[in-house]
Amino acid sequence: MSKWILKVSEGLDFGELGFEFEKNKKVLLIGSGKPQIEFYRLRKLIHKAIHFLQAQKAEIIEHNLNQFTNMPADFIEIALLEANYNFDQFKTKKENLVNFSFNHQDHIIAQNIQTAKNLINSPANIVTPKYLADYALNLADQKLKVEVLNQKQCQKLKMGAFLAVAQGSAQEPYLIEINYTGNKASKEQIGLIGKGLMYDTGGLCLKPNNYMNGMQSDMAGAATVMAIIQTAAMLDLKVNLTALVLACENGFSENSYRPSDVLTACNGKTIEVVDTDAEGRLTLADAIAYLSQRENIKTIIDYATLTGSCVSALGEVSAGAFSNSSNLIKNFIKASEEVGEPIWELPLFEECKEDLESSIADLAQCAGRPDAVVAAIFLQEFLARPKEQNWLHLDIAGTAYLDKANEYYLKGATGRHIWSTINFLIKN
Repeated sequence: MSKWILKVSEGLDFGELGFEFEKNKKVLLIGSGKPQIEFYRLRKLIHKAIHFLQAQKAEIIEHNLNQFTNMPADFIEIALLEANYNFDQFKTKKENLVNFSFNHQDHIIAQNIQTAKNLINSPANIVTPKYLADYALNLADQKLKVEVLNQKQCQKLKMGAFLAVAQGSAQEPYLIEINYTGNKASKEQIGLIGKGLMYDTGGLCLKPNNYMNGMQSDMAGAATVMAIIQTAAMLDLKVNLTALVLACENGFSENSYRPSDVLTACNGKTIEVVDTDAEGRLTLADAIAYLSQRENIKTIIDYATLTGSCVSALGEVSAGAFSNSSNLIKNFIKASEEVGEPIWELPLFEECKEDLESSIADLAQCAGRPDAVVAAIFLQEFLARPKEQNWLHLDIAGTAYLDKANEYYLKGATGRHIWSTINFLIKN
């Protein structure tokens, strides 16, 4: 195994690689283009360097990446570990990984990011709703309490929106709830909701084939919240968390729900279906209504690969963020920037509520453009106590999964928003 020193060079253009020797040791130079760069750009450089070093079967024996000021503790180590990844579970020949030393806490955060990536990247014929439910049950220990409800139990909860999405698939849907109590002196809980569409065909509003590729990633929100709560428990964070996932498939069959159907969510609100490919907001509506009715839930954060319009607006650089709390979103943005996972606040325009008016139900499911904004406003309607509960909606459609590789990142799951949420929980 070859031994390397890793350095950032201001003398090279951003992303350019250079090589030199230092005391008979190989040095990999990655260009920053300027003395100080944003954390998310530094993480891009780290990914590019790691991918090169993997091909060299390398060991990093030293690096000088900590030269940047105002950097959070252990940023570089976690970023290196997180970048050192290949999805080779289904390959007979395994890929090379880079060797380097790290401390225990860094490993916990990075390892749970990698586990989430594996879940997101795995094909839907293997990672089914049942698989995810069993995976959650296997997390149960003295710190994590897990409950899984089946289809009949969800019917008793009157989750009509969630179950309608699931009815076109042969795969049984499941409600998955994981609880962690790290602060016994407080009764307040932070709710984490992850969109759990294990595969999305679009239903009767069928996606074109090229848009269906990669749709196993539509459960990235679910993998994200499960990784967050597991990390919090392993780090003994002094917070109380509830992670909720409504896991199902949006299938295509004679049993599929239809445009113009009227569904009833568990809070009694009725929804006119407009597009069966806008299924994520229906499952999230039941999840938000179900969780927010609890008195001890004061804050809710949901993570969802929800809209193509958010990708059109922000691309793969940033997730879109919507919130009814200026303090919550300000603190979350700061925590995200500190670990190189930028998010961008988008508006909840009051005028867009008119787009959700229906002549036959309480709400229309969607209304075209601007879809990311309309979807967020739709979700907000399902908060039980909107004036008392802080809510943050993260549309991670552009950041959770990359449809193709670029010079910095591999194709597939990115694992983003796990580390930033842990940073937020630690600091708030």
